[in-house]
Amino acid sequence: MDMQISENKYRLIAENTSDLICTTTFSSKPVYTYVSPSYKKLLGYEPDEMIGKNPFEFMHPDEREKITLLLKKNLRIKNKQSLNKKETEHFERYESQIKSKSGKWYYLENTANLIGDEILFISKDITESKHLEEKFASIYALTEATLNSIENGILVIDNKGKVLKNNAKFEELWHIPKEIIEHKENEKLIDFILDQIINPEQFKTKIKKLCNNPEIYSQDILNFKDGRIFERFSRPVFIKGTPSARLLSFRDITERKKTEKEIQKTQELLQQMNEKLEIKVKDRTSDIEKLLRQKDEFVNQLGHDLKNPLGPLIQLLPILKKDVPDQKSKEIIEILIRNVTHMKNLVTKTVQLAHLNSPSTTICSDNINLLNEIVMALENNSQSLIKQNITIINNIHENIMVKADEIYLIELFNNLINNAVKYSPNGSTITINAIDDEEFITTSIKDNGMGLTNAQISRIFDEFYKADSSRHDFESSGLGLPICKRIVDKQGGRIWAESEGLGKGSTFYFTLPSVKINK
Repeated sequence: MDMQISENKYRLIAENTSDLICTTTFSSKPVYTYVSPSYKKLLGYEPDEMIGKNPFEFMHPDEREKITLLLKKNLRIKNKQSLNKKETEHFERYESQIKSKSGKWYYLENTANLIGDEILFISKDITESKHLEEKFASIYALTEATLNSIENGILVIDNKGKVLKNNAKFEELWHIPKEIIEHKENEKLIDFILDQIINPEQFKTKIKKLCNNPEIYSQDILNFKDGRIFERFSRPVFIKGTPSARLLSFRDITERKKTEKEIQKTQELLQQMNEKLEIKVKDRTSDIEKLLRQKDEFVNQLGHDLKNPLGPLIQLLPILKKDVPDQKSKEIIEILIRNVTHMKNLVTKTVQLAHLNSPSTTICSDNINLLNEIVMALENNSQSLIKQNITIINNIHENIMVKADEIYLIELFNNLINNAVKYSPNGSTITINAIDDEEFITTSIKDNGMGLTNAQISRIFDEFYKADSSRHDFESSGLGLPICKRIVDKQGGRIWAESEGLGKGSTFYFTLPSVKINK
C-alpha cells in the first residue's frame, strides 16, 4: 500500500514538472519504458510515440558514441555490484542534443541515475543558454582577434592592480615569458615589468594612484634600461556606469623619438644656417641698396648733364633751319633736330624709368575716372591718329573708377596708345575696353598692327627691347613698355600682352584696383 502511494506520488511529480523525465531499459540496446508529458510540450512527441523505441533514434548522431560509452561504463558498475552483492545509486551528468518532432534540435543537460534494472534520466532544456554561450564564445573570439590585431600592447587590470587580460602585442613589447602568462602569476609579471624600466618606483606610484582614482585618464612616457621608450595611455573601463577595471595601452615610440631628435638637430642646424644667411643677405642687400642709390644718382646726374647741352640745341636748330638759304642745308639740320630730339626723349625716359625702379619711389593713389583719362590721352595723341587715319572705338563706361596716380595713369595711356598707333597700318582701328571684376578693372587696348610671336611677348616689357628690330626710327626708345610695367606694378596691378601671331594685331591688358561709387 505504501509503495503504491509512493509510486503515485512520484508519477504525479513527473507528470507536472517542466523537467523531462524518462526511464529506459539498462542494456546495450535500450528502449524507453516511461516518458513524461513534458516531452510533448518541448519536443512535440506523445509519450506513446517514444515508449518502446531506442533513445538513439532521437539523439544527434555525433553523441551516440558518447552515450554508448556511458552505458558500457554503467554496465561494468552494475556487474561489479552484482558480484559484490551490494547495490548503490550511481549518478552521471552530461549534455546531449535531441531532435523534436518538427526537426529542431534541442540541447539538454541530463542526470542519469542507475536504479535497479533501469536508468532514470532527468533532463533540463538548456538550448537558450547554449545559444547564448555560443554567441558569447563568438564575441569573445572576435574580441580576442581584435585585441591581438592592435599595434599597441594592451594590459587590463582591476582596481586593485591585478592583471585581468593582455594581448599578444603586450607580451611581445615587454618580452614576457610564456610561463608567466600561462600560469597567470600576477606578482612575477609585475616584477618582470618593473625590472625593465629606469624608474620602477615612479611606475608603481603611478599605478597605485590610478587604482585609487579609478575614474581618471592619464598619459606618460616610460624609459627603459635598454634605451627603448614607450608611450603609455591609461583609461578606466566602465561596467554599468562604474569604473570596474583599467586599460593600459603601450606604444613603442623609440624610433619616433630618435627621429624627433634628428629633426630637432636638423632644425637647430637650419636655424644657425638661416641666421648666418640672414646676416649675409642683410649685408648683400645693404650693398645692393647702396649700388641702386649710386645708380639712381648716376642716372639723374647723367640726365641732368645731358639735358643741359641738349637744351640750346633743341631751341637753336629750328631757328637755324629757317635762316639757311639752301634746301640741302635745311635737310641736314632736320636730321640734326630728329637726332637731338631722340636723345632728349631717351634721356627723359631713362631718368623716368630709373625713378620708377627706385624702391623709395611712391605713387599717389586717388579715385580717378577712367573715361576722362582715356579721352585726355587720345587728345594728346590726336595728331598721330589723324595722320594715320586711325579710328578709335572707345567702350569705356563713364562710371568706371580706379585707384591710381593721375599723372602716371596719363603716361601709361600715352605710351600704350602711342605704341598701338606706331605699329598699326593706315586706316586701321584701335579698340579700348574695360571690364569690372569687382576687385580690379581690366583695361585693354587692341590694335590691328604687326602682331607678336610668343618669344616677343615674353620680352616685350624688357628695357630697350624693340619687337621690330628692322625699324630704326627715332620715335622709339625701347623704354615705353617697361615704364608702363613699372607704373602698373607700383599701383598693385598687372600688365600683359596677347597676340594670335604676326600680322594679326596685339592686345595689351592692365589691371588697376577698382573703386566702387554710390549710384
